[in-house]
Amino acid sequence: MTLVTDQFGRSVELTSGAWHQIVARYSEMAPYRADVLETVRAPDHHGSDPIEGRERY
Repeated sequence: MTLVTDQFGRSVELTSGAWHQIVARYSEMAPYRADVLETVRAPDHHGSDPIEGRERY
């Protein structure tokens, strides 16, 4: 599990299980775990998601 803080001060958790699920579906993402966490911590863009309660980075 890795915990990062987003630009609004919220804690965001990426568990090993969640990461394995992402990589199982999108294998090309495997080398970019640190980049994904950095994007959550300090995104270039932030917006809403069509699904309520979710956000896009």
